[in-house]
Amino acid sequence: MSASHQSSKPAYNPPSRPQRAGGGSALKLKKKDKDVDMFVDKLVQEGERVTSVTAPRQPSMTAKTTTSTPHASVHLKVTERLSLVAGREGGLQSMEILGMIMLRITDQEFSKIRVLMDNKDQRGLQFQDSFESALQLEPTNTTLKNNIAVCTFYQGYLKECIRELEGVVRWSPPSSLQPALLTNLTATYDLESSSAHSKKLSFLPLLGQHVGEGFPLSSLGLR
Repeated sequence: MSASHQSSKPAYNPPSRPQRAGGGSALKLKKKDKDVDMFVDKLVQEGERVTSVTAPRQPSMTAKTTTSTPHASVHLKVTERLSLVAGREGGLQSMEILGMIMLRITDQEFSKIRVLMDNKDQRGLQFQDSFESALQLEPTNTTLKNNIAVCTFYQGYLKECIRELEGVVRWSPPSSLQPALLTNLTATYDLESSSAHSKKLSFLPLLGQHVGEGFPLSSLGLR
């Protein structure tokens, strides 16, 4: 009994040839551009407005020098802020518009300046400034002391304002007898009590001693 044995050889598969770039599923850029153009034309026919998008510019390699914003001798900045308070269930509880004016003076020639505001606001103003820090550099500056007293008045402290202005007049009569300061002081007298007239008359001997003729008596508010 004999058995025949045949040896099996492994099958040989030749390697697959790579497909060329021109056939099969290769990307066709021209066809894609054509499809986009057809889509855009369809949108235009339907009435849509299509704007072309340009490629962003490449940043220039040349360095640009930045210059600081120049300020004039008198710089005035006006800003507004809106504050709202609303409940969780809706409804406006309060609304307030706050305005701020920032005045910057860099030239001593404009150390005295008048700003006219016509905004139909009857609530008055609140001042935020650095008068007190400036007063440390010039303790005898009566203009700064007058400004501090005015700020105190607008904060609601009438008696403190009068006390500060009277202190300026008492300690430095020659330099403090200015129309602006006396106008503020006599105006606070009118708000304080009914004896304002007699207090205004008390400045006349002081003015005759230190100032003399030529002083505008209208700043005393005498009628």
